[in-house]
Amino acid sequence: MLKPISYLLLSAALVGVAVADDAAKPAPAQAMPAATAASPMDAEKALAEASMNGTSEADLMKQFDEMAAMRRALAEQKTKCRDHMQTILTPEQWTQVVTLQKAAL
Repeated sequence: MLKPISYLLLSAALVGVAVADDAAKPAPAQAMPAATAASPMDAEKALAEASMNGTSEADLMKQFDEMAAMRRALAEQKTKCRDHMQTILTPEQWTQVVTLQKAAL
């Protein structure tokens, strides 16, 4: 079974940055399970299906609020990762990460 890799480690590897063993272990606030990334998309699909199935507006809004909370949590985790990366990478390395990320969009 493959071990999950953090966004930080993947980005650092792309720019050839050696990451110390202790930096390679994400802190609890930095950890982002793969399930977290898929959950907002799954929730959005479920919301669309519920809408087409005639679910009441109140129930749809409850589902929407849950989906929005998942998206916010994911955005907060990604922002913490970005901020942490900026503290460990040189300005040149950070520029490389930004360039690679923009090219992937």
